[in-house]
Amino acid sequence: MNVKLLFFASHKRTAGISETSFELANAATVREAARLVELKFNLELAGSMVAVNDEYATPDMVLNPGDTLAFIPPVAGGEPSPDYFLVTGEALPITDLHAKLIRPGWGGQAMFTGSTRTPNKNLEILRLEYEAYPALCQNVMRDLALEARTRWELGAVVLAHRTGIVLPGEISIFVGAGSAHRRACLDAVPWLVDEAKSRLPVWKLEVAESGERWVEGATSQPTL
Repeated sequence: MNVKLLFFASHKRTAGISETSFELANAATVREAARLVELKFNLELAGSMVAVNDEYATPDMVLNPGDTLAFIPPVAGGEPSPDYFLVTGEALPITDLHAKLIRPGWGGQAMFTGSTRTPNKNLEILRLEYEAYPALCQNVMRDLALEARTRWELGAVVLAHRTGIVLPGEISIFVGAGSAHRRACLDAVPWLVDEAKSRLPVWKLEVAESGERWVEGATSQPTL
């Protein structure tokens, strides 16, 4: 069977590639795959974590054809990141999200929430239906936070998006930043909102009394 391999950090440097396809025996375990990968790419994988299809996995997990297997070196030390990212089909926990922006050293917090409005363009909106690619959303959110930190001195970035049905007046997106001084978070949040709108793999179906339509989207990456 064929699986996709992903390498990061020191593993990527040693292997000389970031991803590749790899042939394994049917029903091979992660551990068995790791032994073969070590031989093929001259890697030492002892102590590494593994993920299968964007979720952490155990070495004894049985792989299936088409799985994506990632080998993850021990992550950098230091304090856990204060950033927080959420994609959920439940109502966004606004109070909890706000609380993640408050620490003694952060004197400023800025937030944006977006909700379903009606009417919109003279149409009475019954609901919005959001569909997302959650694993990719998490990665894009993380990239946005890292890029924001290159522009402003931020304590934390919190990004959350709701999926499923969102009724008029209900909140679908939360974007927040905390910083030592107010100007950094006040400047960062509008940029994060605009970039999230164009980069997050989230699609919006607008359901009105007169019918439904997919809201025209943006593309931030090369297209077919």
